[in-house]
Amino acid sequence: MSERKLSATEYAAALARGQKEANTEIRARAAQYLPLRDVLKIDTRSGACFLIPRSFIQALQGIAVAELFELVLWPDGAVIELKARDIQISVAGLLQAAFH
Repeated sequence: MSERKLSATEYAAALARGQKEANTEIRARAAQYLPLRDVLKIDTRSGACFLIPRSFIQALQGIAVAELFELVLWPDGAVIELKARDIQISVAGLLQAAFH
């Protein structure tokens, strides 16, 4: 399979889309599991903080508590990941689902 190269116009458009998403989507600056409350704590870039019960997060059901300390936040703040389990959780999607 041959690689397709982006034109300068396509590249600029992709950068603009990414910047728009970064400015309009909820992004996290930190995320951690709090075992005493069995919640995921998410600190957003806007300064808000949310505690989401693990029971609300289908992807984390059945995961051992010890593994939940391995959750990492992607550099752009859009996704929380548990690499060992190949689990990626959208921060914006998680917060949206928690309030419905």
